[in-house]
Amino acid sequence: MAVIIGSTRPSRTCPDIARSVLDTAQVGSPVHPGLIDRADVHLPFLDEPLRPALGMYQYEHTRTWGDKPTSDVWRPCAR
Repeated sequence: MAVIIGSTRPSRTCPDIARSVLDTAQVGSPVHPGLIDRADVHLPFLDEPLRPALGMYQYEHTRTWGDKPTSDVWRPCAR
């Protein structure tokens, strides 16, 4: 599980909100969600030549972004 900060604007308040959500989610829970900040991945808008559904990405920045949710979704949880 991960909290994704989608805004990349300089004046965004999302990081503070996301940290609050993470702190709340971890209280008394074995789940430790990750944090994905869209601003950390310099991802140009729609620059891949093929459809995203194909999963055949030409650019490294797209592959890095595409792997993020997968690595968080499949992280094993301690019980």
